Amino acid sequence: MFSSYCVIIEPTGETITPGGEASIDEHPGAPVPLDAPFRDSDGNRTSLRQIAGGKPILLIPVLHNCPNICGVPLAGVADAIAAQPLRAGRDFTLVAFGIDPGEGPKDAADDLARLRSTA
Repeated sequence: MFSSYCVIIEPTGETITPGGEASIDEHPGAPVPLDAPFRDSDGNRTSLRQIAGGKPILLIPVLHNCPNICGVPLAGVADAIAAQPLRAGRDFTLVAFGIDPGEGPKDAADDLARLRSTA
């Protein structure tokens, strides 16, 4: 099921403190920048447009090295995908993107391996 990608956002120099204050800035209807730079789990520079290959994209923000219960939302996503007929990879592209600029491609690759082993 997780045959798609784990990517990281290009570093901005900011750090994230797990358990710290978090917020969501909603922008309903705003376009996602498909050509913004990302690095995939192999460390290669890519973009969402390249990853998607013309398919719809399901974006999931994650902390690849989460000290708490971050796997719970991903399990919920996995359950929701399993409960409907569309399949990741075939019908849409699933992208779990790291939101901590301190994490790198190895963290994304390790997270992807963990996800695949539980799918």
